[in-house]
Amino acid sequence: MNSRERFFNLLQGKPVDRRPFGSLTSLYGAKLTGCPLFKFYNDAGEFARGQDAVRQTVNPDFLVSPFLFAGYGEAFGSKLQYLENYVPNILKPAISSAKDISRLTVPDTETHPRMLYYRDSVRKIKASHGKDAVIVGIVLSPIDLPIVIMGLDAWLLTVLTDEDGTKRMLDITVPFFVRFCNELYQDGADVLAMPMAFLTHDVTTRHLAADFAVPVLRSALSQINGPMVCHHTGSSFFNYLDLLDDLPSVKGLTMSDKDDIVVARSRIKTDTVLFAGLDGPTLYTLTADTVKAKCLEMLAVMKDDPYYIPFATGTDVDIRTPVENLIAIREAAEGAVNA
Repeated sequence: MNSRERFFNLLQGKPVDRRPFGSLTSLYGAKLTGCPLFKFYNDAGEFARGQDAVRQTVNPDFLVSPFLFAGYGEAFGSKLQYLENYVPNILKPAISSAKDISRLTVPDTETHPRMLYYRDSVRKIKASHGKDAVIVGIVLSPIDLPIVIMGLDAWLLTVLTDEDGTKRMLDITVPFFVRFCNELYQDGADVLAMPMAFLTHDVTTRHLAADFAVPVLRSALSQINGPMVCHHTGSSFFNYLDLLDDLPSVKGLTMSDKDDIVVARSRIKTDTVLFAGLDGPTLYTLTADTVKAKCLEMLAVMKDDPYYIPFATGTDVDIRTPVENLIAIREAAEGAVNA
């Protein structure tokens, strides 16, 4: 059974030979190929080569497109800051307040260099591994795109105090999100992961989540043509799981390493896939033996849950992480009893 068969059998409740497993190894591909990060985050061929190396070295069931939030902001006019050993971030937002929304130019997803970087990465990974690996596209939600366009504080202030400005921003981000999601599916993504910083405990309240965020997401997700996984972006949306689980197209949720996955399962549908495991960014601080032992512990706890997938969550796996630590996750998945 190959990775695609394994994952889609799991989604359909059919037997699998073992649980799928994975890690967020977008940045990690640059470690394996030695590619300078500026080139890595601007050359789709180099990014895809990184995923080739991940597949060859670690052999996860999932390969990922660029986990590059800031690139979406760049496409709308924000300025990037490149870092030596980490993913680029926003140096200067495209606009500073809702009054400047009219100045924004919506990037053409078929011609803009940054959008083509995302799309070509998926196409190239699909061309090399589409018959046997699960290709995961990464796309920011329509309520998170404004964060990389105008900054979190400005966007939150807009949502709380400026109904017209909020509507004008969403009139841009929702159609953009829907169009780009469906293009990524056409390009070869099997599933999309949607990082959701706005809808986490660090940013929003349950009231704002239920009354603002969820209706926007429900409308947008009802228009996409494939399965979606909600990603917690290194924070947690544990207290909002019931809200997320009820959204159209959502087939899976990622958990923070600090979340109780047994309680999480009790709050959502029994066939929603739970991606949970160790924290990817701090995985380098552990030994491979510890990684394997902790993964086996979680697998034992979840042994009766066929929709649990061991996955190093959080943001990108740090490039300081020994390859052996990622292989340890695979060994745990392969060796777990009753997987």
